[in-house]
Amino acid sequence: MTETDAILWLDIGNTRVKYWLTTNDVVTEHFAELHLKSPLDLLAGLTYHFQSFPVQAIYLSSVLNQETNASIQTLLRKISPNVQFAKVRDGMHNLKVGYADPFRLGIDRWLQMLAVADPNQKQLVVGCGTALTIDILTGMNHQGGYILPSLYLQRNSLGLGTQGVKVENHSFLNTQQGTDTLSAVHNGILGGLIGAILFFHGTHSDHKLVLTGGDAQLFAEQIKQYNSNIAIRTQADLVFIGLKKYFQN
Repeated sequence: MTETDAILWLDIGNTRVKYWLTTNDVVTEHFAELHLKSPLDLLAGLTYHFQSFPVQAIYLSSVLNQETNASIQTLLRKISPNVQFAKVRDGMHNLKVGYADPFRLGIDRWLQMLAVADPNQKQLVVGCGTALTIDILTGMNHQGGYILPSLYLQRNSLGLGTQGVKVENHSFLNTQQGTDTLSAVHNGILGGLIGAILFFHGTHSDHKLVLTGGDAQLFAEQIKQYNSNIAIRTQADLVFIGLKKYFQN
């Protein structure tokens, strides 16, 4: 790989496909879209878009199963013959995975930690995506973590599991007590997840909070309102930063 290569970076999650296109190591195009459980359909459109680009390589993170990933690789080779998936590598850049079986750790969580891992830092890496993930990172050692249903998974499950609560889509804005069912549901769910983050931070109060993902800013603002002294860093694209570290170093 040379400095002038155009590279397509893909992050394929449970509900979204995101990409960066870099040229001369500068992000020249970016995109994020719900794939509605049909990532191949969305990627087919992207493949058509990128056939006119001189893409030298495609590097990606995917949380999907092996069969789907094989189909994705076949599709993406229409753009470039060099298609490579990131895989969890225990000990890469001295980052030690805290799972007994390192390969059971999600690639997205591992790349997020790879992006920020620092031997001199203690961090709680919080992924605010389809699931809310919390990983404890002490220096270069992953200590394990937690996975909770996200704002939207909780809202959907409440609507499916109750007869009397009619859950309509609404913005998650604050944690004040609700004055109607709509605000009670949304504020309660947001407050519950904020409470979970604060609880786990309380058990590791010497760790800095690092929030990433689409709802990172929302959670950061709510936490700061509760306690302005908590050290928080927000970074929306840690998976891509981790991908670049994985393939370029």
